[in-house]
Amino acid sequence: MMLASTSGELQNMSSPDTHRIQFEKEAQDLIHRVSIGYLFQYEGSWTSSIYDSAWLAMIQKPDGEWLFPECFQYVLDQQLPRSGWPGYACEIDAILNTMAALLAIGKHCIKPSIVESDLQERKEHGIAHLQSMLQVWDIQSCLHVGFEILVPALLKMLEDTGIVIDFPGKAALTALNFQKLKHFSPTMLYSSTPMTAVHSLEAFIGTVDFSKLSHQLVNGSMLGSPSSTAAYLMNSPNWDADAEIYLRRCVRYGGGEASGFLEDADDTAKAIHILNALGHPTSCSAMVSHFQSPKGHMSTYIGERNLSPSANCNALICILEAPDLDKNAETVNLIIRSLCDHWKEGDMVDKWNLSESYTAMLLAQALAMLIQRIDSGLLKSLPADLLHEGIPLMISQLLNRRLFNDISTSGSYPAPESVAYETLACIALISLPLPTNLKEQLAVKITHGKSYLAETRPEWKTGQYLWIEKVTYGCGILSECYCLAASLAEQKGQDWTPAVLKLFSSPSWNFKLTNFFHACRKIGEPWEYEACIYEARIFTTKLQGARTEIFPSRINAKDEYLIYIPAAWVITNNMRGLKISANLLWEMTRFSMLDYLVDEYMESTLEQLNTADKLVLRDWIYAAMTPGSAQERTSSKRPLTPSSTDCEDSDAADGLTSRSKTEPLACIQRILGSYMKDVLFHPEVRSASRFDRENVRMELRDFLLAHIIQMEDNARLPAGSTLVTLSPPRTSFYTWSRSTGSQHTSALLSFAFYSCLLTSGKGAKGRQDCFPGALLKYHASDLASHLAVMSRLFNDWSSIQRDLEEGNVNSLHFPEFWSFSDHEHQSNGGLNIEDERAKDFRSTLLCLSEFERQASRVALAKLAEEMRAEQKRGWTGAEMAQRIKAIELFAYVTELFADMYIAKDLTNRVRGN
Repeated sequence: MMLASTSGELQNMSSPDTHRIQFEKEAQDLIHRVSIGYLFQYEGSWTSSIYDSAWLAMIQKPDGEWLFPECFQYVLDQQLPRSGWPGYACEIDAILNTMAALLAIGKHCIKPSIVESDLQERKEHGIAHLQSMLQVWDIQSCLHVGFEILVPALLKMLEDTGIVIDFPGKAALTALNFQKLKHFSPTMLYSSTPMTAVHSLEAFIGTVDFSKLSHQLVNGSMLGSPSSTAAYLMNSPNWDADAEIYLRRCVRYGGGEASGFLEDADDTAKAIHILNALGHPTSCSAMVSHFQSPKGHMSTYIGERNLSPSANCNALICILEAPDLDKNAETVNLIIRSLCDHWKEGDMVDKWNLSESYTAMLLAQALAMLIQRIDSGLLKSLPADLLHEGIPLMISQLLNRRLFNDISTSGSYPAPESVAYETLACIALISLPLPTNLKEQLAVKITHGKSYLAETRPEWKTGQYLWIEKVTYGCGILSECYCLAASLAEQKGQDWTPAVLKLFSSPSWNFKLTNFFHACRKIGEPWEYEACIYEARIFTTKLQGARTEIFPSRINAKDEYLIYIPAAWVITNNMRGLKISANLLWEMTRFSMLDYLVDEYMESTLEQLNTADKLVLRDWIYAAMTPGSAQERTSSKRPLTPSSTDCEDSDAADGLTSRSKTEPLACIQRILGSYMKDVLFHPEVRSASRFDRENVRMELRDFLLAHIIQMEDNARLPAGSTLVTLSPPRTSFYTWSRSTGSQHTSALLSFAFYSCLLTSGKGAKGRQDCFPGALLKYHASDLASHLAVMSRLFNDWSSIQRDLEEGNVNSLHFPEFWSFSDHEHQSNGGLNIEDERAKDFRSTLLCLSEFERQASRVALAKLAEEMRAEQKRGWTGAEMAQRIKAIELFAYVTELFADMYIAKDLTNRVRGN
């Protein structure tokens, strides 16, 4: 059906390409070859599988002879030297291939067809290879069909032959197996109801009565699976000629066509879409009613647990093209909502393919078609949040993933199939009313993609291992088909209504921020910054709406950071290729805004309090944020200690309730109490581990108290706008920079909050510490400390003039910067910031700032090294890699903010001139 869809697209494409006639001829030949193969029931184009071949190699005819000795020879030929059997794209490929091959060798050892000693040696190498693979298998990230029932079943079969293997993930695998089969009964297979379990009958050897399964055969196969059909033929008491014919044709022609498969939403949507594209109006309502899940999205199969992005994109395209779109508009809304939610979570991994580019192509095509229908006024019921935030965000990030993804120019040699998907995604996106500079970059991508396809034309028929089944497989026909489609496809344009043009318009600050960040970072092309700022506009709009949720706005305050903060996070994410989720980006842009706001609020309002109220406020913060503090310091039932998520919110928050009798202090307590509750009762903080929650609480306490301590130090500075020594200081400059100075920046609090976000999201292990063990915790704290000190020193370098005018303590006030000869300046009222000695001080401070930058990079590398070592002790590879990327994002964003401090002081003035 995939082929039919693409061939339909080819009929409507035109191109000035000089090779178009040849391409069209090749497309016609391809369709002819597929149609001929379809007439012969079992001809297919799947790549050969060691796993299926091993199962066929185990079949003995009624007379005891091997049915497919050539399959056993193929399995032996594929074994790696002094090792096991290879995988194609994933760990599970090699695991299943090796397990099935070992079972086949075990059977052939009983009735040898070659020298037995050779088989025994091969078996020993295979067992050792399987053992090593299982020790590091990342079970949680495995997507392949039925692995949770296949691997346990094959392990049991191997144990029956004397091969017993234990590995760290065995308990987790057993739990998955239980969940998968807890509602399963062998009698279910004996009924006439189609079941996906029929596709994996080899997992039920010894459990089901194979004599009762012949009715499940369709054209001789068990749901189109050679291994399942082989298991049936091996274990059925009566030889089944139809099954033998099916397997013989599989060996001769390939994997076969889908006449034995269950109906699914993906193929159904493709079929309906093609009928409508070919001028045969076909309703999609039956598909919707049959496959729609209780959550609203489309299930590939009835009862499917997780959303498939590709199936839902195909269903969405089908509905948008159907004549009864108006009747299914609400289904469109639900599918878009599901896709948007998964996109923002970074959960777009598809269970049927491994290609991010394939999913991107389908999503780009679906969203482009959706915008066309919106432009035509056909989807008036689309919710406003999807129209103005969710859909533009998906399109902007999808666009930037393409622009920053050098799949065909990275120095490697990607498969043409993947380049075709990328090219088709870009062609879909360029049809939208995007900014001119970004469309020009898309056009460059399309040109490069088509050129690469032209250069690799002989490889088009070589299928890439992208498609997920029991093991990963490739499909030459699909590869050739999409390569042709990408080569033939044209860039299309249209006139858009003002409403749609407004959705895609660039922000007014685009030029200003593009120049700022390009000058600030001194790397990359201007268009790269424009693309990032274009994406960040969605977060900026949302941030502007959240500006006054806690802290009141201030008259004449510019709040420039509202446009700079999102841009900084998006630029770092895109230009470093980290691909961190939109939800995580949003949480940290909002938290970064709160960092600025609480700093402004503390500096602008605390000066209004008298000395007694300042002491009350300090004690109130300490008592509310410190478990076991003296209860008499507050009138609450107990201090806020969010160490247990079982406590009532109202009870736990009582420690933050204002009890002050003076209105200025009461107002400050109400606002700061709201801020503290916002942090501590954030859902991701409350669902994090006890250690990580407590760490947030301690850092929040120290952050707020650091403002009060600095305010007290500010009061010790003499009035005036010249630079003087803080004498005597509370501590040395070194100690201050690593305590009050760095705590005041909020970097330590932000890192603690960020750690909670990394462990409490979807797919994370519940209530696990972000950094398990003392070693990782220490290295993480070391990184956070260097980042915080770096932030403070760079900030002080840039804000010295404002600090002098407002009377704030700055690093340069510490006596370490002053020599004995500078006392004359001190006695004469201090240094003017333009004096040469003051410039020397700033130069020294900048050197120290760069020292901390380098120290933070060393700390980051060491933390990542230790985290990778920790993976060997039980962490999954995918989770670890993503967490390291997320930590890199935090570190590099902090660096970028330091560079921004040098280029521009974004903080609103609160006192002084």
